[in-house]
Amino acid sequence: MRYITITFILFYIGAFAQNNDNKISILSVNNNDTIYFELNKKITIVSLFSVYCKPCIRELNAINSNYKKWMSEFDLKIYAITSAMDKKKIKRTEKFAAKKDYKFTLYNDYKSEVIEWIYKNDDLIKENGFRIVNNRIRYSIPQCFIFDSKGKIIYQKHGFITGDDKKMYQFLKNL
Repeated sequence: MRYITITFILFYIGAFAQNNDNKISILSVNNNDTIYFELNKKITIVSLFSVYCKPCIRELNAINSNYKKWMSEFDLKIYAITSAMDKKKIKRTEKFAAKKDYKFTLYNDYKSEVIEWIYKNDDLIKENGFRIVNNRIRYSIPQCFIFDSKGKIIYQKHGFITGDDKKMYQFLKNL
């Protein structure tokens, strides 16, 4: 009995420590606050973007246009995430965020942890715009994912064409 108790305590401590270490921090581009990426809503939309990418900007604009409607109809969280790492790209992203004044926050995955986590997700269709180059993940942008509250990818796409937001809305409505 004593060994079982010790094993349980060690397992509990190990699981708790691992959970804290595996938190993914991302930086708000709008106000430089660091938050933890979490899937605590019923539905989470993750849009990977770059300010240099015109289809990305069209996707962000479409999400912004639908934001109020989607938030009133669905229990969801939206993460629009870039992975700008050098100072020039970070400054350009900050200027972009200030200029666009989206209703949702833009985030910087400055350690590429969200992308790494998504790539390791069992539900990811890896042929859908993801590939490995020199042991680093490369992906076409924009990439958009919808997750359930357990972190399962239930929708994914890459690229953006007019009408994709309507397809996303229909998908959300059918959940």
